Amino acid sequence: MRMKFAYDITDTLPAGFTLGYWHQKYNSDTQTFLRDANGNPVYTASA
Repeated sequence: MRMKFAYDITDTLPAGFTLGYWHQKYNSDTQTFLRDANGNPVYTASA
C-alpha cells in the first residue's frame, strides 16, 4: 500500500509526502504439492 500527498505552499514552493506500508508473512514450514502413489508427501527426488 502506498499513498502520496502533495500541496502547493506557494506558486513556486510545492511540498510532497509519500507514505508506504509493506508486510510480508514469513512462514518457515516446508510445503510440498508432490505426492507418492500412497498419497504421502514427497520432499526429495529419488535417483
